Amino acid sequence: MAIPIVETYLELVRRLNPGYLKEMLEKEEASFSVGLMRLLLTVFFLAVVAIINTGVLTLILKPESVFSPASKTIIFTPFAIIITTIIFISVMFLFARLLGGSGSFESHFYHFSNLACAVLMIVALLSLIPIVGYFGVLLVVLYSAYPTFTIYSRMHKVGRIRAAILAGVPILGAVIIISFLILLMIFITTIGGSYHS
Repeated sequence: MAIPIVETYLELVRRLNPGYLKEMLEKEEASFSVGLMRLLLTVFFLAVVAIINTGVLTLILKPESVFSPASKTIIFTPFAIIITTIIFISVMFLFARLLGGSGSFESHFYHFSNLACAVLMIVALLSLIPIVGYFGVLLVVLYSAYPTFTIYSRMHKVGRIRAAILAGVPILGAVIIISFLILLMIFITTIGGSYHS
């Protein structure tokens, strides 16, 4: 039997499976507090991955670096991501309502916070892989359009076109931002390498 926290992480990632997601949408009781708790649990996961990503040895070998700007970033970035996620989920609920969605905010928040947790965890793990991780992030964001579409069409009971609009607009925005960041990283790496030659 797995540790309960690990089971929760695995259950969140399973929600990216369309069949499992549809099953959960039909039989599961939505709870705002459980969705919020899972977001907070994801903050812990993101912080651990950020510490691994920035180098645990740096913190061990240079204890004074605990108060450096980089370590403050490790602490505050996961919380900023969660706050941004809560705001984004709330705004998308309003858009769903404007397009005729009928789901409750509690149900909307619960299912989208679970989806956001799964995507954030996978993105965090992919960030550990230099350069290639960015392309993996892009693929995860593109794939997340399908579970997003499924949640809108089944929970909010909007038609396919409206669900596609609701799912597509934020995904398109994320793809544009991620593509820009990939190009920026390639540009910085290229320019940085030419100055050191």
